[in-house]
Amino acid sequence: MILLIFLHGLRVSELAELTWGQFALDQGDFHVRRKKCGKDSTHPLSIKEIQVLRKLQRLSRLREAQSKIQKRVVSLLGFWKWAYRTISPE
Repeated sequence: MILLIFLHGLRVSELAELTWGQFALDQGDFHVRRKKCGKDSTHPLSIKEIQVLRKLQRLSRLREAQSKIQKRVVSLLGFWKWAYRTISPE
């Protein structure tokens, strides 16, 4: 997810609002609904990004089958928890 933020210039809120329906992994791109300027855009994905996203999608489907969660790629709270664990000293 950090890759998507840095490589595609996403805001955390834009990342948190992404759904799997915005990704066309077979075509190698995804659509972003921009917050500030209001200009939506389509971004190409690298092979590595596609591989990671496919793995995340499989895990997401497993989780979804176990509980009725939304079909978001990552939640805003989930992102910040991950960022805190990654950045904070142990």
